[in-house]
Amino acid sequence: MSIPGYRVTATGKVYSTDHNWRGYGEREMRQHPNSYGYPSVRLTIDGRRKRLAVHRLVAQCFLPPKPSPAHQIRHLDGNKTNNAASNLAWGTAAENAADRDLHGRTYKGERHHWSRAAIARATGAGA
Repeated sequence: MSIPGYRVTATGKVYSTDHNWRGYGEREMRQHPNSYGYPSVRLTIDGRRKRLAVHRLVAQCFLPPKPSPAHQIRHLDGNKTNNAASNLAWGTAAENAADRDLHGRTYKGERHHWSRAAIARATGAGA
């Protein structure tokens, strides 16, 4: 998939190519975290501004087509900011959940903020 006026690299960078910004022909777009912490860029498509997640752009450009509508993009190393094509893969929700467990990003047991131990630590009361 190509986006007119923009170039996406396999390392996860997005460049503006059409817009002659202060005399520069091409410039790297700034990436800002969205509300979920994933880097995103603001692109102008058909005259409308859209904020798109960088990992989705990289997946659409460098990964094989999405196997099914239920598939999601997985970060193989568990790092949301590593959007290199070599770190991305299509997977199911179950595979994504297994990745969260593998990388320690699931908050279960005492790590969960509503656990008795966590509440006791926060309030200073005994559990």
